[in-house]
Amino acid sequence: MITQPAKSGGGGGLTPAADGSVTVAVSDSATGAGTTGLTLKHNTSGTAGTNFDFQIPVVLENASGTDKTAAILIFRWTTATNGSETCELAIRMMGAGGSAGSDKFKLGFDGNNFSDYVMQTNGFVCLNNTGFRIRDGTQNGGGIDVPSGNIRMKVYDGYDFYVSTGGSGGSGLTERFRLTNAGNASFFGMSSYGGGVGVIDVANATTVPTTNPTGGFIMYAESGAAKVRGSSGTVTTFGTAEPHCPTCGRDFAHEWENTGSGEHLAVCAPCMLDEMAKAGLDTSKFAFIRKGL
Repeated sequence: MITQPAKSGGGGGLTPAADGSVTVAVSDSATGAGTTGLTLKHNTSGTAGTNFDFQIPVVLENASGTDKTAAILIFRWTTATNGSETCELAIRMMGAGGSAGSDKFKLGFDGNNFSDYVMQTNGFVCLNNTGFRIRDGTQNGGGIDVPSGNIRMKVYDGYDFYVSTGGSGGSGLTERFRLTNAGNASFFGMSSYGGGVGVIDVANATTVPTTNPTGGFIMYAESGAAKVRGSSGTVTTFGTAEPHCPTCGRDFAHEWENTGSGEHLAVCAPCMLDEMAKAGLDTSKFAFIRKGL
């Protein structure tokens, strides 16, 4: 037994057992925080710098009876300047066959002045008191910040933000929503913006609604037209693509349909204006723009 100096009237020691395990014991009269049980130290004859560390390997015997390093607990300086020291604690998991692995978890300063905590796989997740950031192995990604109690989602490095759903284990993912770096938004897998910026693109409904909503309305696209179904069952086409007028062939039409009452009305605005003009009405009073019609 190696006995360490007593503290507060007690004693202690480092005791190796028959199986090779070691117990570090401290016996004193302390009743609160402040007891040091074990000190690990690394001194150098050179000048300590960034990444100067102290490593504790964990070695396990494999199925062939060979000792292999499974993991390493690492304490390292991220800044070694006297009076400005910062450090981190890392857990490194070794690769196949005990080959050199990579840090999978870090606690401390990550070098990007962003996080206090880092969990690493192929990329990493950074967390601090203002939120967290998710990044891939090339340092690209995004995150959620919580400054002053507000929740703010960010996507960094010129990438788009996606929301996708899929089957078990994330297989067969289907895109549901996308917000692009250019400022466009798309729903249900569409990504055709017609050269616009700051626009919304909505894909045609896979199945159009057949029942009425309660306390609101349903908005969807059908055959390229924008439609709304109200709580009474009336479907209003407000962004026309179809129907085309059988008389003039234009799609400058308004359409309403209520499947519950069996009522259906589609009105071609240019044809209606023509017929009103033929009846002697001054259509310029309300059709204040009529170019090419």
